Order: sequence, then structure tokens, then C-alpha cells
Amino acid sequence: MSLIPTPATTTGWWNVVLGLLAGVVGLASTSTAFAEGFEMTVLSADVSALIAGGVAEDEHLVIDDGSGVLNIFLFGFPDARDVDGYHQSAVGGHWFTFDSTTSAFGQVVEPGDVISATAGLRFDASALGLARGVDVDAVSEFAGDMLLSFSTAVELTPGQVADDEDVVRYGAGTLHLQLDLSAIGVPPNLDLDALHLDEERGVYYLSFDGPGQIASLRFEGSDLLAYEPGAGWRMARRGRDATLPLPRGADLDGVFAIPGLFSDGFETGDLSRWAP
Repeated sequence: MSLIPTPATTTGWWNVVLGLLAGVVGLASTSTAFAEGFEMTVLSADVSALIAGGVAEDEHLVIDDGSGVLNIFLFGFPDARDVDGYHQSAVGGHWFTFDSTTSAFGQVVEPGDVISATAGLRFDASALGLARGVDVDAVSEFAGDMLLSFSTAVELTPGQVADDEDVVRYGAGTLHLQLDLSAIGVPPNLDLDALHLDEERGVYYLSFDGPGQIASLRFEGSDLLAYEPGAGWRMARRGRDATLPLPRGADLDGVFAIPGLFSDGFETGDLSRWAP
């Protein structure tokens, strides 16, 4: 069965594929999937979150498709393991990263690895000579290559170091610096730990491991920021006010989003928008 969604069947595809991989709990809640023009958002946090009478643990994913019912997906990962990165790839299925060594999808996964639910390891830190204990704590995709962020500074090539707030591109077996976030205002004491690139619109969605400030924009670790080259920074989602309400001090550490069918802003599936 294909793991790649088509725009017309995205919601049904998620319910079928993830339903096969995991247990599903549906909970009524106020939905915010469309705040940035998304059809669907996937979130994970580093702590438990209460949602409409249910509990999303740090090893769970919370899916918001804008219907008003949230789905908590229970993959059966060990309770002590935090899913600290998630991405649904157009070329490699569901990608996961973990904060500590665990067993997932039939093999051992180290913190520096990225594993696909159906295709094994997609990124192996030890095979690239990275130090043991390095944690990939954010993952996304760009033009078929993997985008990563690490929990500590990593030497990519002789003389080129990516700090823990930077975005790194991995393709054809090599690592390159994709985005130097400290050069565009991110405090260097912060760690980037959730990442999604909306390739269609060229917008990075980013969350950090603690509070900070970029110019006049103040944020917490539970917030999701948007960075658009040429347009700058904005708040995309307040962690304590949105679909997955997180307590003060909590950290949003995984995000993925599917753009809406009409995310260019000129068209909409809501026909009332065309009424005179």
C-alpha cells in the first residue's frame, strides 16, 4: 500500500495508514489546524498533555485535521522513550527520532538515527562518524533531502560546524549547513527541537527548547514560530492556547503539517467565500 498521500484523500489516508500502524483514540476538541492554512497538523510534546478528557503522552502523536476531533496515535513505543522528531516523507514514509536508545519497527534505534516505519534507518549517525550520544531532535525534508537539527554542535565538514539551533541538510551521504539560525536572530543558547518546512510556500516552522526573543517576538518552548526568508519571523501557534495545550515550561518537540488544498489564499473549499 502506498504511504504517499494525494491532496484529495489526505485525511482518509492518514486514518487508514496510521490506523494500521497504531492504536487510535479520537477526542473532541477545538481545532486549530487551519491557522496557517494547513489541512492537517501533527504534534508531539516532551510531556503529557490533557486533551478533552484524554492524555497524550510524549511518545504519542496528536493529529488535528480541522474536524474538531483530535486523534492520538499510540504506536506502542516504550513509555520511557520520547518521540522528539517526526516527519511524513514523500519518498520514505513516516520518519521518527527518539531521545534515547529504543526498539522500533523491528530494530534498535539510537538517538542520532532517523527510522522509517516501513523502510528501516534513513539516517545513521554512527555510519557518518558522528559522536555517540548525538541526538537528532528535529527532522523535515527539502527537495528529497533530509533536514535535521542536532542536540549539540556537530562538525559537518572540516571547518564547518552546525550548532544545535541550526538546520542541516543531508543528501547523497553528506551533511551541509542549510540554515544558520543564529545569523537571523535566534539566541545561540537555544536548541532547535521541532522543524517543518512547507516547501510550497518556502516557510520554516520551528520550535525551540525554551523561552527566548527574536527582535520583538517573545516565545516559549511550547510555541511554534514561522520563519519566511524575505519576510522574517512571526508567531504561528501559541502552545498554551492551541489544539494541544501545553503547561508552562513544556516543550513542543515534534511538528509536521500538510498544506491545505487552497493554501495560496486565492481559492477555498468554503463556497460561502464566493457569495456576493
